[in-house]
Amino acid sequence: MKRSLLIVCLVALLASCSDRPSPAAKGSPSTPSTSSRVVALNSSELVAGQTTFNTIRFVRVDGTEIRTFKLPKDSTPPTAGGDRVFFVVDGEVHSVDASGSSVNHGKFMDEEPAFTKLVVSPDGKRWAWTIEKRHQDDSITSKLFIAGEGSDKAKVLLEETSTVQTVAIPVLWTAAGLVVIDMPEGIGGLIFFADTYWGRSRLVDPDTGKSTTLTHKADECPLNDVSSDRSWTCVRKLGHGGGSVGTATKGTVVLHRPGSAEVELNIEQAALQVGNAVISPRGDRVAVGIYTGTRADESYSLSTIVFDVAMHSQTTASSDDTVPAAWLPDGSLVLVGADFARPKGCSLLKPDGSTVNLGDGRFIGFLDAKGSVPAR
Repeated sequence: MKRSLLIVCLVALLASCSDRPSPAAKGSPSTPSTSSRVVALNSSELVAGQTTFNTIRFVRVDGTEIRTFKLPKDSTPPTAGGDRVFFVVDGEVHSVDASGSSVNHGKFMDEEPAFTKLVVSPDGKRWAWTIEKRHQDDSITSKLFIAGEGSDKAKVLLEETSTVQTVAIPVLWTAAGLVVIDMPEGIGGLIFFADTYWGRSRLVDPDTGKSTTLTHKADECPLNDVSSDRSWTCVRKLGHGGGSVGTATKGTVVLHRPGSAEVELNIEQAALQVGNAVISPRGDRVAVGIYTGTRADESYSLSTIVFDVAMHSQTTASSDDTVPAAWLPDGSLVLVGADFARPKGCSLLKPDGSTVNLGDGRFIGFLDAKGSVPAR
C-alpha cells in the first residue's frame, strides 16, 4: 500500500544530498564532548533546485553557533541521544557531537528503518528502530530492534503481525520507556503537527518488551507527548485521523498523570489543527500549537498557547507562526517555524520571557550527556 503523503514528504525534505565522508573509527570518541547546553538543528540548502535538509548546526542556548556538520548522502533524518546526534547510513549507526567528533557505531541493520525512524535512549547509549515486512495477504510484520554500546548485533524486542495496515514504530525514548505507535497507512494532506500519532500507542520497557497501553484507536484523542514521569498528553475534538477539520473547533488538550484523574485543558481559540502538546519538565505547564487558517497572502496562521495546569489558565506564547517543539530542563521552550512556505527557523523562549534566536533549521534535540531532549 502506498505510504502516507506526510511520511513521503518528510523523507524527501530530510534526505541528505552530501558526499559521504571518510569512515570514522569505531568505538567511543577519545576526546571529551563539548556539547553541554547545546541545541542541534537540521538546516537546509538548495540542491538541484530542491530544498534539502542536510546540515547539522550545533548552537549554544545563547544563539552562538559552534560548528556545522554535513550529513552523508542518503542518511536517515538525524535524532538526538545523550550529547550526540545520531543518523543511519547503509545500515550503519553514526553519531557526531558539537566538537565535530564523529563515530561509526557499527552495522546493525540490512534494511532501512520503517518510516526512516531511529530513536535513541536519553543517555545516547542505545537505539531502537523497526523493520517492516509486507506479505501477499496485505498483512504487515513489524520487528522492533534494540542495539547499542557493548553489543555487536541487534536484539528483537517486539515482533508483531498486523492485518489492519499498521506498522509498530518507536517514536520517542524517555526515562519512562519507549513510546511505540501502531502507525496507520494512508494519512496525508496538510499536516502541521507531525508528532501527533493517530494509531494505538504504548509505553514499552526497553529491557523486557512489556507494554502498557496509552491510547486506543477508538479514543479519537491522538497521543502528543510522554514525559519522564509517565505523564502523557493527547488532543480531543481535533484528533480524527489527521489533517484539518472542516470547521474551526475548540479543541481540548488532555493531560494524563499516573495515579491521578485526567486534566482537561480547553483551548479558548477555535482551530483547524492542534498538536505538539508538550509537557514541561516540572509538569506544571503544557505548551500546544494551533493552526487557525490561511491568510489572504496564503500564509498559514499558527501560534503557541501555554497552559498553567494548576490554574487552568492559558496565555499566547507566540503568534508569529511558530509552534512548540520541546521544553528544555531549565523551563525554556523551543519554538519552530511551522509555515512550510515561509520557514522561520528556531528560537528559544526563556523563562523570563526573553527570546533567543537560534537561527535556521529544524529542531533535532537538546544535547546533554545526562539525558537529551529529542524532537517529538
